Amino acid sequence: MSNFDETISESPRKRQRQVDDSRQDHEDDLPFNQQIPSRTSDWREIHLSRLNIEIDCSTLSAIGVLTYGYTEFLKNDPVHPVSEVVEKLYASRNPQIRANYECCMFACMDFLTIDSDTIFDISSEHIKKLIMEVEKPFRRSKFGKWLESFLVGKGDIMKDYVMDTCRSIHIRVKDFCDQLLYMVECGEIETRDEMYRELFMLFLRIFDIKMRQCANYKKTTSVVAIGEKTIISIPDALICKTTKTSPSSEKVLAVIEVKKYGKTYDRKLSENLHNTEKGKAHDPIGSNLKGKHVGDMVAALPESVFGLNGIYGIIVQGTEVTLSSMAVGENWFEHVTSGSLHSTPVIVKHSSPYNILRQRDRENLIQTFVDMKSLLDHLV
Repeated sequence: MSNFDETISESPRKRQRQVDDSRQDHEDDLPFNQQIPSRTSDWREIHLSRLNIEIDCSTLSAIGVLTYGYTEFLKNDPVHPVSEVVEKLYASRNPQIRANYECCMFACMDFLTIDSDTIFDISSEHIKKLIMEVEKPFRRSKFGKWLESFLVGKGDIMKDYVMDTCRSIHIRVKDFCDQLLYMVECGEIETRDEMYRELFMLFLRIFDIKMRQCANYKKTTSVVAIGEKTIISIPDALICKTTKTSPSSEKVLAVIEVKKYGKTYDRKLSENLHNTEKGKAHDPIGSNLKGKHVGDMVAALPESVFGLNGIYGIIVQGTEVTLSSMAVGENWFEHVTSGSLHSTPVIVKHSSPYNILRQRDRENLIQTFVDMKSLLDHLV
């Protein structure tokens, strides 16, 4: 066969692979900041390695990722030392935090009698019964009856606090159920990313965590420089809070990405994720989503409640929630923005995915989000 015949017999896929390899070789010869796309929406996992960022999926529990995060973020913080935060969240177990946990536990486990893999395994009749129950006058509802027994022996101050907290959660659970019913009745084909964002936002509201969707807020677009290159980031949503000292200033606790489907949409694969051995965890996040999410976390660092020491992230794929934390070494951000790489790698930890529709998974998320709310209130 002639050289000409060999050339025309090559498959289009092989020729495209050769083009991609050539482009990659060219990119590798560029300064590291020129290898990074200018929009985080175009980042891939390979771009993270250019910034000396590594992904670690060995910490499977969400509460483990949360605890690791603030322990690393605050270890050199003179204003909020780690010991103070641990005392606030765990040692003395503030009665109000404990009461909030008990109310959230009842709402998510005893009232929300949903235990499904996907939204579309739930019958609309089941959700309508929950809505009918939550629409009853508070004292006659399951919430009111539970609260009556819970408050036996409690002091007046605690009673007032728990009553207010439980009434608020009662209302928020109805909002969550309303959105869930709406999505069930729309059907799987008609549901969109925006509906899943709304559902997760309402789930967080049960814990009094406010999530801001970013599509309609220009000021939530982050612009940072990596060397001479400008990086633009628009996350799906943020968990943030107005500072006590300046009503016009907000600090970010977590960057959120929400997608209708994820890499683990296969149900059997999803069910097996929680049985993975420690240190051998399956990574459920695709390269595109992983790259964008970490890029958005990097861009949000200047507004983090932890300063330039780190930030949290949450990836929602359908109804599966993965918590992430990015601990940044000393001066890493300054090095990167000036166009030089820090020798110490940045570690981004990912938890296993937890499905908010499964009871076992919801139980694992309750303590995480109660502590996240308390952490935000303590720091901002």
